[in-house]
Amino acid sequence: MSGHLRNRRYLIGLALGAAAMAVAMLVVLVFEIAQRRDLEYNLHLRTDSITAPAFECEREFLRFRYALENYLYSRQPMDAQALRLQYDLFLSRLTLLRDSPSIYLLARRPEYEEAMPLLESWVLRADPVMAREVLDRQELMGLLEKTKALASDVHSLSLAANSEVAHLLEAQGRNLLVQTDEIVALTALQLVLLLLAFSALVWRHRKQVQEQLERQKITEDLRQANLLAQTAMEKLQRSQEELARSETRAALNTIIASVSHELSTPLGNSLLTASTLTEQGQAFRRAVDSQQLKRSELLAFVDSVCAGNDLMHRNLQRAVELLKKFRQVANDQASEQRRHFDLAQVVHEVLYTLAPSLQRFPQRVVEEVPPGIAMDSFPGPLGQVVINLVNNAYLHAFEGRDQGVLTIRATPDPVRKQVVLVFADDGMGMSEDTLAQLFHPFFSTKSGQGGTGLGMMIVADLVRKTLGGAIDVHSKVGEGTRITLTLPLTAPQSTE
Repeated sequence: MSGHLRNRRYLIGLALGAAAMAVAMLVVLVFEIAQRRDLEYNLHLRTDSITAPAFECEREFLRFRYALENYLYSRQPMDAQALRLQYDLFLSRLTLLRDSPSIYLLARRPEYEEAMPLLESWVLRADPVMAREVLDRQELMGLLEKTKALASDVHSLSLAANSEVAHLLEAQGRNLLVQTDEIVALTALQLVLLLLAFSALVWRHRKQVQEQLERQKITEDLRQANLLAQTAMEKLQRSQEELARSETRAALNTIIASVSHELSTPLGNSLLTASTLTEQGQAFRRAVDSQQLKRSELLAFVDSVCAGNDLMHRNLQRAVELLKKFRQVANDQASEQRRHFDLAQVVHEVLYTLAPSLQRFPQRVVEEVPPGIAMDSFPGPLGQVVINLVNNAYLHAFEGRDQGVLTIRATPDPVRKQVVLVFADDGMGMSEDTLAQLFHPFFSTKSGQGGTGLGMMIVADLVRKTLGGAIDVHSKVGEGTRITLTLPLTAPQSTE
């Protein structure tokens, strides 16, 4: 009986010792796996520290070449300031490539020794050309030819960076990874042996322990998945809010540019009239002082003053009216506050502020919004929706066409306490594939041409969440597009 008890105690001690060793080896294994992951991550970081400057330099070089070609040959070229900005971006990437602490590895390559003097010589030639207040087209064409000639050298520099990193880091990384794999394999083998010995002693409890561990693992995985989902949802909401704010600022900038352009005409006319009246007044004073004033000259002066005052009054009145409408639209866009308003007035004010930028296109916008549709809602987001839909029609539906009509029509429904706002154009329309992806984030038929693919997503978000309505789109290729907004006359109290 006592021998059986001693043997039992021995087996229990052996089991506890084996369990302690297994735990210790498991900890070592976890540390080794973490070390291997950190090593892989550090290798990638070191690779990026060498290749990223070279790739970014090539990318900005190609972008500048494209911008230069666009400035010289495009029907709608970018302005000189944008071209200079693209050139400055390339210079910053070239400086980063030249001064990077890790670039000494690339500096030994013949591609670097050949390309860098050429690039520096090119910069010395390009700096005075780009610094001119008025860019010379002939000099820019010569610069473009030199830029095209350097493209292969810049590309070879990127390839050399990639090759150098691959040769230098691959051997070191492989050696370190092999050593780490050997340590992990040895530790795993020791752990397996210990676990086999321990499992022989606690066989009766294996299934119970295994089931318990599996339940704990499932519970932990579910908890982690829930935390990740909550974090992702919070990030998505913050991203959507930031995108909406960015789109609001972009719409407000468009309105500011349009109104500034429109104000220049009446204010310029008023200034010219005032200058003319001042000159006529001085001439009249000289005639009075010389005591040679005739009745006909007096009457002509009075008529001229009356006509000038009338012209200044009409121009200043026009400027005041434009500023008044712009002030209301800008306040709505900036504050996004809820208020009572007339739908026709808000739509007209938004279109009035957009008119200067739309006048350069042959297409036209027809308003069929009857007055008297009173709404208790958010005019700022509603105006942003109108701006986005009008801009989309001019950018996509009427592209390449010399005529077209966008009709904005509103039909109130007092019974259901809502209004149906329709934007219908006779443009090129959309295919079924495009229509299916219309509200997807970052989908755009203008990718690479300035389109972000966020406009319609933000429109749908504003209509559904902020204004509490619904949006529906019907379109066929060659038959135009019809976008229907169903909006409540009274927006929901909560916009969350």
